[in-house]
Amino acid sequence: MIEGWPPKWLTQVPEGLGTRGDEVAEFINTFVTLTKDSVAGRVGSPIKLLPWQKELLNQMFTVNPDGTFRHRTMFVGMARKNG
Repeated sequence: MIEGWPPKWLTQVPEGLGTRGDEVAEFINTFVTLTKDSVAGRVGSPIKLLPWQKELLNQMFTVNPDGTFRHRTMFVGMARKNG
């Protein structure tokens, strides 16, 4: 169980659909680096996604049975300084 998941408002994805969120998270963790110093690390250090961020990517990159993405647009709202 991920602390704080699910958020208060979340469109549930129907069961049985796949996701490419794990691929996106792996790409981010492998190739994306921080661009400024912060509590997450120093400039140039790799980004390490938190569990709730990975779950959000799984929701965002859900695919239909025919392989197309389920969502064309996604709105994510959160308070500042929350990763």
